[in-house]
Amino acid sequence: MRDLDLLRNFLASPAPMAVLDLPWMLLFMGVLFAFHWILGLVCLVGAVLVVSLTLWTDRITTSQVEAGTRTGAERSGFLEACRRNAEVVRALGRPMSRALSIHTLPLALIFVIACFAPAVALAFRG
Repeated sequence: MRDLDLLRNFLASPAPMAVLDLPWMLLFMGVLFAFHWILGLVCLVGAVLVVSLTLWTDRITTSQVEAGTRTGAERSGFLEACRRNAEVVRALGRPMSRALSIHTLPLALIFVIACFAPAVALAFRG
């Protein structure tokens, strides 16, 4: 089921349209070269710049995206385990808020740090 969701999300994204626009982009560049070689050169330089920036951004953000994906998978696994074990926790007489408080502490800490970090930075800036 997850594979179908991924396929649906991909087809709904702008990626398939970008692939379909590629041949038309080459035709457009050819028409610009036919009008005037400077227009074609400006278009070619712009296209090279866009492609190089895209590759550079991809290279820089790959590790961050992988870390985010890994963290999302861990959280998804944790939430699935919570859902699966909710009846056991309730049967033991333990409220769900206490059962989850240990695991949500890092999120609360991140929230507090994010709220107070600007004030601390201004205080130490002097």
